[in-house]
Amino acid sequence: MDSNPSEPRIPRARIIRFLIIFSTTLLAATWFVCATWNHFWKTAFMPVWQIILQALNLLFVATTILARRYSNYWLRLGYRMSAIWLGVLNYSFFAAGAAWIFSAAAALVSFHIEPKLIAAAFFGGAMVTSIYGLANASWLRVTRVTVKLTNLPTNWRSGTVALVADLHLGNVRGARFARRVVAKLQQIHPDVVLISGDLFDGSKADLDALLAKEVSLPSQGPRAPIFRWAYGGVVRSRRSSTGLPMVK
Repeated sequence: MDSNPSEPRIPRARIIRFLIIFSTTLLAATWFVCATWNHFWKTAFMPVWQIILQALNLLFVATTILARRYSNYWLRLGYRMSAIWLGVLNYSFFAAGAAWIFSAAAALVSFHIEPKLIAAAFFGGAMVTSIYGLANASWLRVTRVTVKLTNLPTNWRSGTVALVADLHLGNVRGARFARRVVAKLQQIHPDVVLISGDLFDGSKADLDALLAKEVSLPSQGPRAPIFRWAYGGVVRSRRSSTGLPMVK
């Protein structure tokens, strides 16, 4: 994606400070999670997999920066792997805090429980929640809402409007995801298709591939939607490339 030249540039020093603080926060959160696991699991040293987790934190920062200028298979793979870990880290951090709180509460009431069981219960729950989150994010759902409007023309009555929001096509969701969305829309047979929010996620992307003919809705035929609109979001800086009319 190309940035909008009309938008003011953020000073480089501020960006560097943010990256340092953000990276340090990720490393510290991962250290807390790993230290908690090692304490309850009675691990005397840092296993290799914990070093890999710290490396994924740095990989996320690096790929996020590089994705502003480059787009290739390895960059997308690294970004997806590190982004998945950040999702797991989110729940693992709270699981680690809950493990310490539960352990302290058990000690106060003189209730003995095996530390490994505490770790397995809380971190296992975090892992199950993370897996559910990944599956839930990949699940395309249709929510049907009936809207009654007065004074509609006859040809608009009983029509179907499909609203697709925040596709965020880029390093995580690519052409395959876009094809799934189009397939779902074709099942609905909408009369109008509205695309709101961010069509792209802000990273550099191959717009020709993401918006190729095979991922587009049919423009002809009895069930072709009469409008295809994109509104707002990151797509504004590339409106000429997307070929989608804008609604402000």
